[in-house]
Amino acid sequence: RASASASAAVACRAAATSAPRTDHNAATAAPRVAARRGVPQSAGRTYAASDASSVAASAAGGAQGPPTVSIQVASPDASAGEMSVTVESDSNLRLALLTDKRVELYHGLWAKAMNCGGGGNCGTCVVQVLDDASGLLSERTQAEAKKLKGKPETWRLACQTFVGDGQQSGSCKVRVGPK
Repeated sequence: RASASASAAVACRAAATSAPRTDHNAATAAPRVAARRGVPQSAGRTYAASDASSVAASAAGGAQGPPTVSIQVASPDASAGEMSVTVESDSNLRLALLTDKRVELYHGLWAKAMNCGGGGNCGTCVVQVLDDASGLLSERTQAEAKKLKGKPETWRLACQTFVGDGQQSGSCKVRVGPK
């Protein structure tokens, strides 16, 4: 009896270690977001920020790529200046800002360590919209309305904000860590 249960335990451990591990959140996040926004799940999405030189090079070469949005990012204090991040239209603002290593979206150790990872629950990724004349930013979600109650209408949660609609190019300007 003891050897039967021992061999069953070994078989169970072997099955557990040989099974491929998957990150269910990463694997299912894009389709969930696509379904929520009414976008077909087959629509491709790239969250990586591209540098301005590659966008300019493709434009100069005549190649017609996907529509892009240029995001001007201002720091909380004016002394640090501004930077530009270029992303594909219909990208998540939080992911776009986190991909560009020059942008510090989370300020303070607590915000860096204890953020909710894009669920709209903590409010640590708040940005202030300084300019959206093109109307590229998505509407406020219910999570934003709840978390930002009593805050200015120009404040948004980067994790709940999409830049562009996948069809049009343009630009907008945000400030990270507004006070």
